[in-house]
Amino acid sequence: MPVPNTRWYAWIRLMPPQPDTFHVVGEVEVDNPGIQGELVYRRPQGTNPQVLCLDLTLAQQPGNWARDSTTVPASYETKLTAQSIRHSHIEIFFEDNPIGTFPVHTAS
Repeated sequence: MPVPNTRWYAWIRLMPPQPDTFHVVGEVEVDNPGIQGELVYRRPQGTNPQVLCLDLTLAQQPGNWARDSTTVPASYETKLTAQSIRHSHIEIFFEDNPIGTFPVHTAS
């Protein structure tokens, strides 16, 4: 499957109440509305600890779906601790192919 068209936004929320959280949200262009997108922690991570690597997975849900190009959401969220690395960028992959590298913003 070719790398799909996507849009991504990543941020760290530092506002009270604790804990701080890390968020990535995006949209993925797919062939039908029965496809669900998910971002998962990539193993192994890359060599730069400032860049969080994530894998985009797409799963076709059962049933008959009209072939109609649409966008579906995909997201990733985690709580941060005092020991967590404050990533400056994310890199997203699809089937081991890089989609792109995106900056991480801070909301405080």
